[in-house]
Order: sequence, then C-alpha cells, then structure tokens
Amino acid sequence: MSKIINFLKLMTIFGSLLLPSIGFSSYKKVSCKSVIDSSQINQDIFTSRHYRVHDPEAPNEFYADGLVINGTLLLSINLKTPDGKRSTFLRGSEQFDKILMHFHNMGTSILKIKSVMLNLAPLQLNDNLSVLNFFSDRGEGIVDAVKNTWTGRQALRHGFTVVTVEEITYQPNGHHIDEAMFEFSKP
Repeated sequence: MSKIINFLKLMTIFGSLLLPSIGFSSYKKVSCKSVIDSSQINQDIFTSRHYRVHDPEAPNEFYADGLVINGTLLLSINLKTPDGKRSTFLRGSEQFDKILMHFHNMGTSILKIKSVMLNLAPLQLNDNLSVLNFFSDRGEGIVDAVKNTWTGRQALRHGFTVVTVEEITYQPNGHHIDEAMFEFSKP
C-alpha cells in the first residue's frame, strides 16, 4: 500500500483535516471512516494543534485547515470549486500566513510542511499537481517543479526550502504524475 494511502488513513485516525467534499473514503477504494465528525464540519477551530476557518458565505465549499502532528503541518486549503468559483472571503496565501502565525503564537513548533498532491480527475481540484506536471513536462527536475507549485512557493516564502520527495506515482502512461507526497523543511 502506498505511503499516500497510509497517510490518508492516518489522517482519519486523528480526526484530522477537512478534505474536498468528494472525500477520500472512495479514493482508490480505500475504506476509512469519516474524516471528521459531521457536526464539526462548519465550525472554526483554533487550538494548539488545529486551525480551521471557513468562508461564511459558503462554509461547505471554502475553508483553510491546518493540523500539526509531531511537528509536521498538514494542510488542506480549498478556495476554488471544480467549476472555477472562488471564495470571496478567504485568500490562499493569507490563510497560509495565518496558519503559520497561529501555531507560532500558540507555541507549536512546525518543523515540516507536508504536501499531498492527488489526481482527483475529472474534478480538477489539485492546482499543485497540474503545476507539478507542467514543470516536470518542461524538463524541470522534480524538486524544482515542486518548488513552483502554490504550496511550494508558500513554503519557500516562510523559509521551508528543503524538499524531500516521499512518494511519486505516475499515471499508467508513465508520463504524468498521478499522485505525490513531499515535505518542506528548513535547512
């Protein structure tokens, strides 16, 4: 079983992050319990290990969610629907900054930022994966391609400049990346 699937199962155990509304319980036919208690889905949370905020106009569609487990920040920021509608309340880079500042103010150390990029076609929910494939197709090395993704650019802005490739799975044609998991850390 892939590290990515194990990671998603781990996240369900911790009650963890909000994930796109399609959920990962059906991803690659992995059986797992609900990612979070449905009674908490629209609640904003600010604790020493969890940050969650929603767009009040569309709380089920747009959110920014961060969870720290053993010094690793796991993020799920969803500010765009498959049809291109964007949140008018939440901005991605602003939420990334607020998540890091929140944990800093709570005294929670963030040693790494984990990025999971999945092919959720036909939903087109993962801009990071599209950018990763774009730069990879142009001949960029995988680490440089990862640094060009939205998450990579945000991590770099905050000094997380070391990229560790944890797993990459290619589509059956062997050309495009289907799923990938990376960690960003400080030197």
